[in-house]
Amino acid sequence: MGKVGNVVLKESTMHINGVTVKAKLPSFKMGREGMLIDIQHSDLSKVGDAVDVFRQLPRINVSSTDVISVYGKGTPIYIYQQ
Repeated sequence: MGKVGNVVLKESTMHINGVTVKAKLPSFKMGREGMLIDIQHSDLSKVGDAVDVFRQLPRINVSSTDVISVYGKGTPIYIYQQ
């Protein structure tokens, strides 16, 4: 490619009505109690019923007969908020 040479930019001001900032919070985070998972505000809310959600979670095993077991220490705590 050839060289373009010097490019001169002129200063310009533009006024806009507003700005929209979008962000996505992480679905998984570690807390004092262990792993906290925000299902309601994640794509997990669209995967089906509760057993389908459990199948998608780390450290959770769902057997072919829908028996749920948790890898690691402690007892899982389930919090349902609406």
